[in-house]
Amino acid sequence: MSSENSRSNGSNFPDCLYVPLTLLALAFAFFLLLQQSAIQQSKETMKVQLAALETRSKNLKESNEKLDKSIEDRKALVDQSEQTQKLFTEIMADLIELAKEDKEAKAIVDGYGIRVTPPAASSEVPKPETPVPATSAK
Repeated sequence: MSSENSRSNGSNFPDCLYVPLTLLALAFAFFLLLQQSAIQQSKETMKVQLAALETRSKNLKESNEKLDKSIEDRKALVDQSEQTQKLFTEIMADLIELAKEDKEAKAIVDGYGIRVTPPAASSEVPKPETPVPATSAK
């Protein structure tokens, strides 16, 4: 009689197919809910990351400002250091000139191995070379 009822309702599906279709629809709805939850969690994570990015960006800007200020503050010291180095080089050049005629000056120049190299063509101060460590042969 149930088969006659289903046929009389105009349905071509047997009653046993409704249960799997219902389970499939419920599984799909559950999948969509999980996806929605994952999207919400991703949104929250992105908000936290955005806040961290803004904080780090602010800290970076402050650090750059401090660096620029430090550079400006130290320019006077760098200029003074360059003047001192120039004066020292001139004194050593004078000492070498004096060593040509004076024995005591020659002893100082020879004792400390003082040499004056001609200034580089550029206005930059040459960087000192790093010494190469001696290797012992066995």
